[in-house]
Amino acid sequence: MSHCSSREQSQKALKITLVLVFALMIIEFIFGWIAKSLALMTDALHLFTDAASILLSLFAFWIVKRPSKPHLTYGYYRVEILCALLSGALTWILSGILIYEAIHRFYHPEDVVGPLVLIVASVGLLANLLMLRILHPVQKGSLNVKGAYLHILGDLLTSLGVVIGGLLITVTQWNIIDPIMTLVVAVAVIYNAWKLILETLLILMESAPKNIKLSDVKKKLLTLPHIESLHDLHIWMVAQDQINLSVHLISNNALETLKETNCFLQKEYNIYHSTIQIEPTQGYNCPGCTYKKSH
Repeated sequence: MSHCSSREQSQKALKITLVLVFALMIIEFIFGWIAKSLALMTDALHLFTDAASILLSLFAFWIVKRPSKPHLTYGYYRVEILCALLSGALTWILSGILIYEAIHRFYHPEDVVGPLVLIVASVGLLANLLMLRILHPVQKGSLNVKGAYLHILGDLLTSLGVVIGGLLITVTQWNIIDPIMTLVVAVAVIYNAWKLILETLLILMESAPKNIKLSDVKKKLLTLPHIESLHDLHIWMVAQDQINLSVHLISNNALETLKETNCFLQKEYNIYHSTIQIEPTQGYNCPGCTYKKSH
């Protein structure tokens, strides 16, 4: 699938999900207020961050298409990564607020309307399952879509917890269950957000993708017919769907080496953005090279 087609499908999935998120958020907040359920209002507030995450993702898709200024040689691809990082950080902040409110509820409990919580949370659970089904096919190709997917997954866990809490409150009348479920779900959401933040930071640090080992690429390149040795091999990501590579290859057959190397990189690692410097085996010393020429 082409980058353009993948991005169009991602945007369509995000727009549908955004409409569902807004509708569910309003329903859960209103009925959470009526039922005096912190867990249900927590779910509504988490839906608000879902909506913010999706809006940031759609903004990132839009700005990436805009013509970039001459000094922005990679365009606006990194905006997508920055938006994903902001989304993860926003989730952390919100989770901290919810944890504080849940602890407060231990000392100042409220009478929660269990049956109403159970019904509304069950609707939320079904809606989250539908949204996950919409986002799952496209979430692997973009960090922003993955961020939105993780937000919805976290909200699915929240809804499940609230359903269980609503059922227990209805049966036992133990209102303390409401803040307990809020704490459990908030911790799970924080963990999922940390994984997203870590992934964005690795891209900003220009780390190689997790599925590509530098040593493996080097070994396989050295098996190509015309490559004597190589050095200064670098692999990094500008965005999750754009992997870049640069390398200095020692070869006396520049044309064939370029053809073989590009074909290998595209077929084996899906790398289409490469900068390859060919150096002869004798008569040339690479100025500024960071590694010695060796096998």
